[in-house]
Order: sequence, then structure tokens, then C-alpha cells
Amino acid sequence: MWHSTPIPWVVHCCLTWLVLLVTLATAERLPGDVISRSRSLIEGIEKSSSVLQKRDNGTFLLRIMPLGASITLGYGSTDHNGYRKPLRQQLRYAGWQVNMIGSLRNGTMHDNEHDGHFGYRIDQLEDKTQKTILEKPNLILIK
Repeated sequence: MWHSTPIPWVVHCCLTWLVLLVTLATAERLPGDVISRSRSLIEGIEKSSSVLQKRDNGTFLLRIMPLGASITLGYGSTDHNGYRKPLRQQLRYAGWQVNMIGSLRNGTMHDNEHDGHFGYRIDQLEDKTQKTILEKPNLILIK
């Protein structure tokens, strides 16, 4: 039995070849200065990327404000730290200086300040956070 080639596939192949031929024909006619400028641009990018320096890790104090409801408060965790203690430990291990800030304190961790208010929605937290915002956190976690 004869299988016919689908028309859309044939059209697609023809258009692909047409685009390829036009591209090749046009590429030969580009002025030399365009090709030269393109090469110098690429070389400049390669040179500039070779002089990039790695940033220093942990060069400033992270003032983290954990903001949210019961998860931030640590509700349901055995030590009442929730995600805050493992996060702080991982950041400290990576070389960051960390200061957790907030209007509340709870949990077994040493630096246990936060703004986790049990049962609050995000739109209810504005009044509760006004005091903590004055401490100028540079990272606010909303959970």
C-alpha cells in the first residue's frame, strides 16, 4: 500500500531549505566591516569575561527578618524554631554573618527573633512589622 507524504511536512521542509539558502546567500554579501566588528565584539566579550573576579562571600551582615504566620513562629516543630534554625545554620556554614531580627522571640536557637504571628494573614502583618522595619532588615523572608 502506498503511503503519501503529508503536505504540511513537505511545506515545512521546503521552507526550511529556502531559509537556509537565503541565509547562506546573504552571509556572503555582508560587508567586511560588519564581519570585522562582529569578531572584535566577540573577542572583547571573551577578554572581559576572563578578568571577572569571584565575589567575596559573606562580606556584610545579613539582617534577616522572618515574617509570616505559624510556620515562621515555629509552630509544630519540636524545638519551636521551624525553618529559621536550619536556614541560619546553612547561611553561617556558607560564611555569612547572620542576625535574625523581629518583634518576637521563641525557640531554642540563640538568635531567635522573628515576626511570625500565629494565625495571621499577610495583609494583617503590616501593623505588627512597623517596629521591626526600623531595624532595617536587608532580607525579609515571607513564609
